[in-house]
Amino acid sequence: MSNKALNDVNISDLRDDDIAKIRSTIKRIPGKDTGDENADRKNGRVFIVLGIIIASVTLVVAGIILFVVLMGNSNKDAIAGKWSFDQTTVYYFDGKGKGSLQLPLITYDFSYELTDKNVSIDFEDESVEDKTFLYSVSDDLLTLAGDDGISYTLTKELSGSSKS
Repeated sequence: MSNKALNDVNISDLRDDDIAKIRSTIKRIPGKDTGDENADRKNGRVFIVLGIIIASVTLVVAGIILFVVLMGNSNKDAIAGKWSFDQTTVYYFDGKGKGSLQLPLITYDFSYELTDKNVSIDFEDESVEDKTFLYSVSDDLLTLAGDDGISYTLTKELSGSSKS
């Protein structure tokens, strides 16, 4: 095609290869009839398949995130509640990192942290020794094993019991 301005071009002056170049540069407008029904159907199928794939991937990712969040929080509540060691000694864990050792005449508040299968107890009163235990929960029993080789088995009190 010559260097004439596009407005000055007469359609009859165009060669077949010029027309082919123009057609190849024109972009298809979605929703417009291109005259090629097979291409239109194929493009429609591609969008449907892509939509299904995107929806499936989104559901899988959401499921994984939900699983990780639920599993990540499972240890935080594992020892929550009130646990009796004997008739006079009770450990209370609030499930949020705070708790207390309750004795008949005194209560010692503490903060605790769960990591893997360990619970680290940090008493507010510095006269009480801080301790880290390996813990396990089975039904209504909490076992605390100290690094000194001594284990303590506590029994969970009814859910109606609360911190005194």
